[in-house]
Amino acid sequence: MRILKFGKVDSSNWVTFGFWAILTAGIALRVYQFLMGASLWEDEAHLALSFIRRSYTGLLQPLDYAQSAPVLFLFSVETFTKIFGWGEKALRAFPFLVSIFTLPLFYFLLVDLTKSKLSALIGFFLFSVNLALIYFVNELKPYTVDVSVFIILGFITFTSYPAIAKSRNKWLAVSGCLAILYSNIAVIVLFCIAASFVRDWFLAKRADWRLAAVMLLWGVVFGLNYYFFIYQYPYAEEVRATWSFAYCPTDILSCEFVNFIKTTIETTFFTLLLYVSEIKGAGWLLLVVFIAGVRHAYLSRNYRLLIFLCCPVLVHLVVSALHLYPFYYRFILYLVPAFIILMAVGIRVITLFLIQKTHRISGILFISGTIWLFIEPSLKLYPLWDREVKPSLDFINKNYPYAHVLITTPHSLYTYYHETGYARNGNYRFLEWNLTPEKFYQLVMEEQNNFVLLHSADTLVDGYGQVMRDLRSKNLVTREFTYKTYTVSEIKQKSGRVFTYKDFSPESVFELNGEKVAANWGNTVSSVPWQIPSGKYDMAVLSKGTPAFAVYPHLHVIANGKELGVYYTTTEYSVQHFTLEIGEEKTLLLQFSMDNDTVNTVANEDRNAFIRSIVLTSKGNK
Repeated sequence: MRILKFGKVDSSNWVTFGFWAILTAGIALRVYQFLMGASLWEDEAHLALSFIRRSYTGLLQPLDYAQSAPVLFLFSVETFTKIFGWGEKALRAFPFLVSIFTLPLFYFLLVDLTKSKLSALIGFFLFSVNLALIYFVNELKPYTVDVSVFIILGFITFTSYPAIAKSRNKWLAVSGCLAILYSNIAVIVLFCIAASFVRDWFLAKRADWRLAAVMLLWGVVFGLNYYFFIYQYPYAEEVRATWSFAYCPTDILSCEFVNFIKTTIETTFFTLLLYVSEIKGAGWLLLVVFIAGVRHAYLSRNYRLLIFLCCPVLVHLVVSALHLYPFYYRFILYLVPAFIILMAVGIRVITLFLIQKTHRISGILFISGTIWLFIEPSLKLYPLWDREVKPSLDFINKNYPYAHVLITTPHSLYTYYHETGYARNGNYRFLEWNLTPEKFYQLVMEEQNNFVLLHSADTLVDGYGQVMRDLRSKNLVTREFTYKTYTVSEIKQKSGRVFTYKDFSPESVFELNGEKVAANWGNTVSSVPWQIPSGKYDMAVLSKGTPAFAVYPHLHVIANGKELGVYYTTTEYSVQHFTLEIGEEKTLLLQFSMDNDTVNTVANEDRNAFIRSIVLTSKGNK
C-alpha cells in the first residue's frame, strides 16, 4: 500500500479502489494494443531500417528517408534491438515501457495540480482510456516519449513528495537534460516551467540562483543538441515543404489564421487526439468544459497550473509559425495531458455547480454523460488497427514467390519485412508516387511477364488513382487482393522482347543511381548482335540525359546501318518510339550516336545520355 502514500493519494476506500481500477484498465488496454501483433507502417519502417543497418555511432548521422528522432531515443531503441532483435515488439518496447511507467505518475501530477480527488480520478480515467495515447504506445516513434516527458517534468516540478521536493533542483537538472535528449518537445515544456518559476521570483522579488543555474544548464544542453543534431539537418527544407500545411500563419488577424485554428480544433483535437463523440454538440461541450477549467484555475489563482498547461500551446504555435516544428496531430500529442487536466477540473466545477443549484442527481448525470461523450469513440474504435501489411505480404509469398514486385508507398515497409525474413520475394523495386498512366507504362515497359503492384488501397495516398483506373479500363488487372490500407494487383504485361544494359557492349555499361544502364559519353554506343525474327516491330527506347549549356544530348538511332530517327533526351526517363523492320538476316545491331557532345567546365556540366531499356513489340511477322 506504499504507493497510496506516494503523491498524496487519498486512502479512503473509493479513491483507492478508483485509482487501482483505472490504473489496471489503463495498463491492460496498453498491453493488449502492444501484444496484438500489428505490423509496422511506413514511417516506422523508415526508422526501423536505420536500426538494422546502423550502429550507435551510425545513428548519430542523418537518418535515411528524411527521418529524425532524439539521440537518446535512438540509442534506447537500439539497445532493445541489440538484445531482442529487430522484430516489431523489440522496436516498440521502449516507448511502451515508458508509457506504462508514467501512467500512475499522471495521477500524482493531477493531485498536486488540482488539489482535488474527484478531478484527479476524472482526469486519470480520461487519460487511461484515450485512444490516441493508447495507439502511440504501440508505435516506433518518440511521440509517446513526448507525453511521458511532459508528465515526468510536471511531476518533478509540482510534487510535494518529500524525497523529490527537498532535492527538486537536482531532479530538475538531471530530468531536464535527459528530456532534451529524449524528446523534441522537451524544450517547450522546460521553457514553460522556467516561465512559471520566473513569475514566482518576480512576485517574491527574489530569484533562486541555484534554480537559475539549472535553467542555464538546460540551455547549454539544448544548444549542444541543436548544434550537433538539428542545425545542420540536411532534410530541413524537404520536411518544411512536406508539413507546410501544419505551420501556423503569422498574421493572427487573417482569415488564414482563423481557418488554421478552426481546422486544428475540429480535425485534430476533436477527432484525432481527444476522440470526442460525433453526437451533435459534443465538441461544443468540450469547449465549455475546457473554458470552465481555465476560468476556475484563474479565479482560484492557480497560475502555476495555467502557465504549465496553457503556455505550451502558445509556445508551440509560435514555434510552428517560425516553421521549426509542425502543429499537428502526433506532434502535439504531448498536449493531451494538459487538456485532460483542464477538462477534469472543468467537469468537476460544473458538476458541483449543478449539485448546489439543483440536485445531486443532476451532477451525477452531467459527470457521467460528459465522460461518456469523451470516451465513447475511444472505446468503440479500440483497438485502433487501420494499417496492416502482413496479409498482403502473405498473399505475395503464397501466390507470387518469384514474380517481379513493384512497390509504391510501402516500399521501405516491404524492405524491412524482406530484410527480417517475413517477405520472401526479393525481386522488387520502388516506383515513385503520383505517376501519370503514361509515365507508369514507361517505367514498367521492360517487364517481360505479368508483374505484381503493391500499392495503397487509398489511391490518394500514393497518387496512383489515374494509373489504376487506366489499368482496369484496359483489362490489364488480372487479380487483386485488398486488406485494410494495402492492395496487391497482378498486372498483365503486353508481349514483347526487352533489352537492357546486358545486351550492349561491356564498355558501355555504367551504374547510375544504383541501376545499370548503357551510357553514351559522346561516342557511338553499340549493342551486341541480337537475333530477331523477321518482321515489322515497334521499338520503344527508354532513356534520359544530362544537359550542358541548357541543351540535352541529341541522339541518332541506327539499326543495321540504317538511321531510324533522331531525338533529344530529357532530364527524366522518357520513351521514344521507332518503326523497325528486320529482314531475312534476322539480326539486329543497334547503335546510338550523339552529335552534340560537349562539356561546360564553368558550371561543371557534361552532356551524356543513358539508355535504360529497349522493348520490341511485333507489328506482324512476314
